[in-house]
Amino acid sequence: MALRQTHEKYGFTMDNAYHVIDRIEWFTKKFFAHPNEEEDGWNARIEIVVYKNSDARESKPQEPIDRVGITCLLDMEDTSVSLYKQIYNNIKKDARYSGSEDA
Repeated sequence: MALRQTHEKYGFTMDNAYHVIDRIEWFTKKFFAHPNEEEDGWNARIEIVVYKNSDARESKPQEPIDRVGITCLLDMEDTSVSLYKQIYNNIKKDARYSGSEDA
């Protein structure tokens, strides 16, 4: 799964930049909560790499032009949607990815 959208970096604009998940880290909300809080649940910290376009991603060893980090809360009880799909849907809801298209 990947997304395509305009990306700006160093004053340059890439119209069809290719955004793909590179790494996912799982952690509980208690990991970052204040010691007196009783919050529980699972989060995912997602690292997305950005390439100029899909061709740039395929031509190894092309380095990504940028990295984007997003953290989202996961619904571990909902087994109808895979965790990976939940993460992907959360990325698409993030303001930085509004208007992005599935690649």
